[in-house]
Amino acid sequence: MNERFSKVFALTENLYTEGSPVIIEAGVLHKDNNTNTMFVQLKFRSISNKKIKAIKIIIFPKDIVGNALGDKVEYQYLDLDIIRNMRFGQKTPIYMPDNKTRSFSMSLTEVIFDDNSIWNGTDKPLLTIKSQQELNSYLADYELVKEYKLEFGNSCRYYPINDRDLWFCSCGEVNHEQEQQCYKCGLSAQRLFDINFLELKNKSRKRVEEEKKEAQIKAEQQAEQSKKHTKIITIVSIAILIVVLIVVVINSVIIPIHNKNIAYNNAVALLNEGKYKEALDALEALDGYNNAEDLKNNTLETMYNKFTGMVDNGEYLEANAYYQEISECYTKNPDYKQLTAYVAYNALKLFCTAPTEVSVTYDDISSYKDFLAYISDFGDHEQISDTINTLYKLAGSGFYLKDNTDIKQKKEVYLGGQSIDLYSYESVYTTAYGSHEYRSPYKSYKDISYITQNGKLTKITFGPYEAVISYNDNSLEVSGGTGVNSQFVGNYKKE
Repeated sequence: MNERFSKVFALTENLYTEGSPVIIEAGVLHKDNNTNTMFVQLKFRSISNKKIKAIKIIIFPKDIVGNALGDKVEYQYLDLDIIRNMRFGQKTPIYMPDNKTRSFSMSLTEVIFDDNSIWNGTDKPLLTIKSQQELNSYLADYELVKEYKLEFGNSCRYYPINDRDLWFCSCGEVNHEQEQQCYKCGLSAQRLFDINFLELKNKSRKRVEEEKKEAQIKAEQQAEQSKKHTKIITIVSIAILIVVLIVVVINSVIIPIHNKNIAYNNAVALLNEGKYKEALDALEALDGYNNAEDLKNNTLETMYNKFTGMVDNGEYLEANAYYQEISECYTKNPDYKQLTAYVAYNALKLFCTAPTEVSVTYDDISSYKDFLAYISDFGDHEQISDTINTLYKLAGSGFYLKDNTDIKQKKEVYLGGQSIDLYSYESVYTTAYGSHEYRSPYKSYKDISYITQNGKLTKITFGPYEAVISYNDNSLEVSGGTGVNSQFVGNYKKE
């Protein structure tokens, strides 16, 4: 899409005629591509201390080769209220009578002030104002520019110049020759234009040398400060490290020792109360603290002596019960293998040869079987092992009925099967179709009590019932004991 306006021609920037209260900063000829008309826009800047209320100008249209084109165009900017340094006119179009206009020249004829005084510029030529150079470009020395700004202020950006009846300050502001100080920043014109650059260079050189010395001193001070800071950090770090080490020692040494000391005293208290099993567990947790290992040895020997004393005194039932209580203490301490073997051997031999009845559970017999591994060095270990294994198989197999629907005709009971329940018959009732019996199961074999004597299973108790067992070559004879239904009495063969 084509733009509506296009720039056709522009005047040289910053036109000025001596004594003029304004500078013509820009002048452009535009074409309106929609209407095919030509118009001029001018930009003025006031440099007068008096307020401007009107300006008169004349525009001379020219054709494409610069020849005059038609009549001149007179134009007035009216109803203005312009003070110094204000820019105006750039938004006002001045239309040319001939659309063939391709350039123009102009004349500033009158400037009317608010006091009705008039500046007349007829026939005065408009010439371009000199351009100011930036200080960086003019002096071409960073330190010299820095010294210049130290001398005259940070607002200085340009090298000052004179142009006809005007002078341009280092801050860039335009001033009249009669003005001794800059209208904007207040710098003295005489100081600016009388500057001695050789002296300025010497000042710059000395300043640079002083700054280097100051920088060196500052660097040395910072280095010293850094050393002090590092020393402080080191001291603080060491102090923190010491505190951390103290905390670590307290947490990892002192507190654990204190806690172990408490645990040790608790273990000794348990020993004094005769609670050997609990005391052994407490001593085991101490992991060799103080004389915990010696106390363990003494405790295990004390328990062993108590057990063998019961056996020697014929307290078989008490000895067996005590063994069940203490056996775990020996299996948990494999380092005491020899002592464990003696305990196991005496317990198993007692169990297999005790002339009195001993009541055990399936788990008790299982634990005896586990202890067989400790007695291999004893001469009669095979006989003891056979007895224990037979009891284990017998108790673990359970009794069950081959045919549960007709117990009167088939009383065979198998040993070594998978069923684990014993049955009793609680009542019988008669109907037109015959007699029927209720059957109810009792506890599983692991909950049944077994009575042994001289290493043989002699009785089985389940609930309120008791069966007495005697042995033949290939069969067992079960006779009624306390509360046993008559259907259980008879000969039963082994599987």
